[in-house]
Amino acid sequence: MLYLAAIVLLFYSMAAYGFDLIGVGGYEYNSSDGVHSITELIYNEHLNNVNAISMWITRDWDEGWYPSEEVNERIIQKGFTPIFILYWFEDSISKSYIQKNKNAYYDYLHRIRRYLDRVEGKKIVVLNPEFNENRVEGWEGFNDILLESKKILDHGDIAIGPCVGDFGNYGNTEDLNNWQTFDPSIVSSISHFDFIAFQEMRALTRNKRSEIEKLPERIESFGGYLHSKYKKPVFLAYLALSSWGEEGEKLQEEVISRLNERQEIFTQKGIFGINLFNLIDVPFHRGYFNEGERFFGIYYHNLMPKPSVSFFRELRVNK
Repeated sequence: MLYLAAIVLLFYSMAAYGFDLIGVGGYEYNSSDGVHSITELIYNEHLNNVNAISMWITRDWDEGWYPSEEVNERIIQKGFTPIFILYWFEDSISKSYIQKNKNAYYDYLHRIRRYLDRVEGKKIVVLNPEFNENRVEGWEGFNDILLESKKILDHGDIAIGPCVGDFGNYGNTEDLNNWQTFDPSIVSSISHFDFIAFQEMRALTRNKRSEIEKLPERIESFGGYLHSKYKKPVFLAYLALSSWGEEGEKLQEEVISRLNERQEIFTQKGIFGINLFNLIDVPFHRGYFNEGERFFGIYYHNLMPKPSVSFFRELRVNK
């Protein structure tokens, strides 16, 4: 809580317009000489603006994925903030599924709480990403689920926020009809949280080129809407922009370059941080975007940089 208060104070008083958090997704990577912490690649590639690492904790999570002592050594002691994205409900989420399985979900949160107690220093927790689907968005009872979740997890130097998905018509820069749908599910609980998060995911396997080109303006509009509506700092918890195909690689470069151009506006709109879904491509990844899922990184699986890296490096972080 103290950490988030410091972020908010810095956000409103800073003279230069940089993000407080610039994160990348990943934990380890493979190279010809073995398995390494992702922080080694960050240092080797001089990604000096990156100060956070994000890790997903799904329903089948095991602490062996990210042992607390390794997180302390590889991330905390290296000066990075860990971001834990808690995704227990996954694509199964619905009102009936939550009601039927909430005790198992709370047990999972207690297990996460015990784990986080062993992780030193400041931590960010992103709660239930993309929960606003399958009619959960209109269910007032989800406020109780969120409040109980925060009660279980809240401790020490930790900032917690729920994460809505940006769905709807990506042909529009603004999409108020869609954005207003999830208000019932968070309206009476959001004041108890430290921030509100959102996500953006695009790939030519699912989206038109024109929809992807509008992404920087869409981020500005949605982030600004969330900040204005809920009076909370806003975190872009994961940005997934696929470089699938020759056109996709150029689009990824173009969009990230335009994020630089709008960064001052983003911070004025209340967005205190941004996190890339993946730093490195994950060739076995599967999901909604089909083949596009394999190319969400700004580095290829062989660790060669994509053209977008040079523009990502230019994003400013508050030191």
